[in-house]
Amino acid sequence: QVQSRNTIPAPFGGKVVFAGPLGDRGEVVVIEAERDYPAYNVSAGDQVVTSHLAWHHVNTGDQVERGMSMGLSGDRSEPGSDSGYSSTGSGIGRGQIHTQLFRKGGFEYQGNQYSQGSQKDFWDKAYTGLYS
Repeated sequence: QVQSRNTIPAPFGGKVVFAGPLGDRGEVVVIEAERDYPAYNVSAGDQVVTSHLAWHHVNTGDQVERGMSMGLSGDRSEPGSDSGYSSTGSGIGRGQIHTQLFRKGGFEYQGNQYSQGSQKDFWDKAYTGLYS
């Protein structure tokens, strides 16, 4: 297996409210929507949490725009190596990330998470154009 990395873009503009390691989630970036994004079913204050990144390109307090790189998936070894990978969180394979959308009020409370159907709708609308 050869190591690879992919840039992970921000799905909408907003403020980075957290960037760094977070327990078994590995490297995490949390972006809070700066305004309503009706095309993506996102309201001002909603937060998108991207976990298990190999690296994050943003810092807490940064402003991001849609499409801006917030981090990399993959592993933490040198590009092109096949030496394995550093931890990107528990129970996660190389290159896998986890994205969740939370209502205003914060990602710390699991009850703020949108339903799986709403999450899929968000992903389809907010990310598909960034990866195609």
